[in-house]
Amino acid sequence: RAAVARPRRARRPARRLPDRQHPHAPALVQAQGALADLNAIKRVDPSNFKVAYTATAVPARLALERRNWREAAALELSPQLRGLAPLDKMPWAEAHIHFARAVGSARSGDPLNARRQVARLSSIEQALIIPPGEYDWRKQVAIERQIAEGWLAYAEGRKAEAERLRAFRETARRVAHEMRNPLTPIRLAVAQLARAAPPAQHEAIDVLVAESGRLEQLAREFTEFGRLPEGPAAQVDLVELLTGLARSSVPPTMTVRLALDPDLPTVLGHHDPLHRAFSNIVRNAVEASGGEGVVELAAARVDGGVRIE
Repeated sequence: RAAVARPRRARRPARRLPDRQHPHAPALVQAQGALADLNAIKRVDPSNFKVAYTATAVPARLALERRNWREAAALELSPQLRGLAPLDKMPWAEAHIHFARAVGSARSGDPLNARRQVARLSSIEQALIIPPGEYDWRKQVAIERQIAEGWLAYAEGRKAEAERLRAFRETARRVAHEMRNPLTPIRLAVAQLARAAPPAQHEAIDVLVAESGRLEQLAREFTEFGRLPEGPAAQVDLVELLTGLARSSVPPTMTVRLALDPDLPTVLGHHDPLHRAFSNIVRNAVEASGGEGVVELAAARVDGGVRIE
């Protein structure tokens, strides 16, 4: 059977190991040797559906099962393999190649090419004419098309999410810029008033100082939101991060309850943006509670990931 790569919930960015470091390296070497042997064959008699299936499924599976998405996206049959069977008379076999390209393109960030390959699979499926009593290859092509459509939808969803995030970041940068333009003269003016104001106006000036400072902090946060994380992602200890936030972000007038799994796995990410995000959530909880009551932080393993509440 052709390789079946089923869409599933992403847990962390997939990292493709070099073939020599792959946990199944001996089997991969053996598979690559089999493909090399297949490419060395000049002629097969009889040149039937078994030959067509092998000539197309083996290179497709080798690229997909190694998770080499770019290789799969650009997969081409060698002239030797194309000459082993009349693929023009067996388009269902050619579908294996389009399937590999579709999944590889979707997984490597090229949804446009993935959509082209899905359209090609659909055309092959619709054009297939199956004589009575023979195996219905349309079912096989339909399965490949459906899997490829699933990965395409996943890839396009991630692309749309990335575009929304870029728009949010651009908006944040503009808001921060517009806020800072009047803030500087406002704070200078407040400082001048504070030096010359009579005692009766000190309370009002203190409010102006505090509120202009709050706006400046808000502008800084907008700027940080609009800035991409710097440096490579690293493993982040969420238990340590959340415990630190509970100590530093919750006032002594409130009670903190922590329910953190001590065996929580680390997550791959950027520490500072994660710290800011969780700090904002905790601060919102504190402000919504009026600085009184209980703040609860819980973290546990869920479906191979981490759930934080």
